Parts: sequence; C-alpha cells; structure tokens
Amino acid sequence: MHRLLFPIFALTLFFSCAPNHPKNNSSHDEKVYKSALQMGDVNVAIHACYDIIANDSTKTNYYDTLVYLYLNTRNDGSTFLAARASLKYKPDNDKMTRVSADYAKALGMPDTAIFYYKKTFELNNKLENLYEVAQVQYNAGYDSAAEQTAEQIINTRDSEKMMIAIAAEQEKPQQIPLKAAAFNIKGTIFISMGNKEGALRYFNEALKLAPDFRVAKKNKEDIRSGKIKFQ
Repeated sequence: MHRLLFPIFALTLFFSCAPNHPKNNSSHDEKVYKSALQMGDVNVAIHACYDIIANDSTKTNYYDTLVYLYLNTRNDGSTFLAARASLKYKPDNDKMTRVSADYAKALGMPDTAIFYYKKTFELNNKLENLYEVAQVQYNAGYDSAAEQTAEQIINTRDSEKMMIAIAAEQEKPQQIPLKAAAFNIKGTIFISMGNKEGALRYFNEALKLAPDFRVAKKNKEDIRSGKIKFQ
C-alpha cells in the first residue's frame, strides 16, 4: 500500500552540478573529480568533492554533487546529510528538500520527513508532496493529522486530474488520481479507528474515481471477506 521513492541519477548528471570556473587552490581537486567521473570511480569523486569544499568554501554547489554521488552508492544516511547541507546554502531548492524528505522517510525519521515534504509543497505546490505527508503521518500513527492532509488533497481543485503511481506490495505500480489515493488513505484510517462503514465508504469513493485501483479493491475485499476484523 505504501511506496518509497528512491531517485537514482546517472553519473552524467553530476557534471551539471559542478561550477564551470575552478579557482587555483581547488583546480587540482576538480581535475581529480572529473577524472574520477570519467573512470566511473564514485568513491574517489566523493573524496575530491570534500577536498574542493575544504579548499574553497564558496564551492557550495558541490554539496549538490555529493547528493547525487551518494545516491549512486545507495548510502541513505549520507544522501540525507548531504541534501541537508546543501539546503543551508540554498534553502528554497525543492529538489533537495524532496531528497531530504524521501531519505528521512527511508531512515525512519517521520517528523523530519513530514517537515521536508511540507517544505517541498510550499516551494513547488505539487500535491504529490502532500500525499507523501499523509502517508508518513498515517504510518507514524498520526491518524488525525493524516486524515486532515488527505482531506486537503480531496478538496483541492484538480486533485482528480493529477496522477500518482501506487503499488500494492510487489505489484507493478498503477497511475491513480491523487483524489482517489487520498480517499484510500482515509479508508485505511477508518479501519484503524474501527469504523467499518466509514472505511467502506471511502474505499467506494476511491473506486468511483479509479475502478481498477487494486489497493482500494483489496482493502474493500479484505473487509467484506472478514480478513480485516472490526470489534
């Protein structure tokens, strides 16, 4: 029912993060950095980035570069820390707030993830970030907050037209209207509240918008079959 977004970037993207005009005291390290990328040696490139920053504190773009490098090494902790370091210099960079949110979520830091997802929504107004907020709130047991966030999505114009990819367990993701996904979250909240009628009502609302929505279908079927118990 829940999804994690792990963005993976190709090495070719790293060049766009580096400044174009090296200064004398870091030119050697930048040559090492570029050579390491050409050879596909991510670890050497990471080390060179730290040397560049240490030798020239104005080269803050290299914090962005470190994010992409760590993404390729699948180092969740360092990816999060590098993104957070980048935001000290560019606090309104919605790409870095989103990376910070995704990796705080992956690292099991729900409050931090919620903060950065909300910040990303403030910066780019993309409803998918509010959906992530609702998911994290629900998984963390913040049912009331999750319901309010889901309701905000439902009441937002065009949420029925905006799509998001959702998968059940190992199944292939489906493109589902955000409004339907928000109704599904409300249904799961009502399950946790022990409200069978409310849960079925919201799953039905989700299926009105997306009749083939597998997650909502399964939730409804589990209630009907008695797999999900209510007291």
